[in-house]
Amino acid sequence: TLPTPVAYHWDPGELDRRVEAHGLEPRTRDLAIGVLSGDRTALSRAITLVESSRGDHRDQAELLLDAVLQARVLGRSEAGGADTTLGTPSFRVGIAGPPGAGKSTFIEALGLMLAEQGHRVAVVAVDPSSTRYGGA
Repeated sequence: TLPTPVAYHWDPGELDRRVEAHGLEPRTRDLAIGVLSGDRTALSRAITLVESSRGDHRDQAELLLDAVLQARVLGRSEAGGADTTLGTPSFRVGIAGPPGAGKSTFIEALGLMLAEQGHRVAVVAVDPSSTRYGGA
């Protein structure tokens, strides 16, 4: 069985201490705190920042990723090496198969079941046959 989700509150002062030397702009710092606190709006804005091609955005995106990853690494070491996200264990599942095999149906059913149990679910879909990007 999966562990019961727990509320996790990130201490902004802790983030300040860890990334003080990184040069995060206040807005980027707020995004990092939001991402670490589980704020979906902050996560969507962080994704937009990371995907931006503007030079100033790229610099802040790298700093944002560094800050969040540093916090995760520290969280992992404090959890005895367990991979944690927002204070709870996280799992990654890869699903592959030919067209029409039922991958999307399975992902939807699994996601709904986990969400009903109170777990947070994210799906990243990759299509390596995409002609536009070579993978989406």
